[in-house]
Amino acid sequence: MQSPHDYLLYRGYEECHNEPYPSRHNKVNMGVALNQDCFSLEYILKTAPDIDFEEKMLKFLFDNGVKVPKIMAKDEKTLMIEFLRGGTLSEALREREKSGGDFSDIAAALKDWLVSFHKVCGSFPDGEITSAGDLSLTNFTFVSEGFVYRYDFEKEDYTGSFSDDLHTLAAEILMEPCGEEYKKAAAKALLGGDYDKEKLSGALSRLGGETGLADLG
Repeated sequence: MQSPHDYLLYRGYEECHNEPYPSRHNKVNMGVALNQDCFSLEYILKTAPDIDFEEKMLKFLFDNGVKVPKIMAKDEKTLMIEFLRGGTLSEALREREKSGGDFSDIAAALKDWLVSFHKVCGSFPDGEITSAGDLSLTNFTFVSEGFVYRYDFEKEDYTGSFSDDLHTLAAEILMEPCGEEYKKAAAKALLGGDYDKEKLSGALSRLGGETGLADLG
């Protein structure tokens, strides 16, 4: 596979902008390159110690129809993947609250993503995977077409269940700096009939959140 530098070079692009992109643990930047015809190319550059594992995960999920960005290039330390225009789910939640809109369509798209992940994760060739791992809302992007995509897949613990992941995502929503009633409604929209107060309280406790928020009414 070509390196990010060669990928741009052989297509006549030159990087003109590069800025940090939200990430808890790794160095991630969003870049923009232009060619001679002033066509722009947007992409993400991620540097991480376990970049080979992340490449395998992204390729496996992409090939199996799970909504993740396409890999464009890679060198020994850096993965170059397509940039999907849209905000993180953390940003989307706060923007929806500010504009007075509900979160139900984004919650439905997020649950759809999780369902698609769990349909295929058991076939991952390099080890047993039963959970989606780190489910921070900053790892997901909501695009204008109404779909949720996930970017980050570090080498970590991928054991758990669909229900564990669903309640962890709801706990992540409840830990956002939004109004209590709004984020409870958003978490409830995600969980639907799968809501388990005890499991949600456990997820909040594990993440360091306020367990009292687990009562969604």
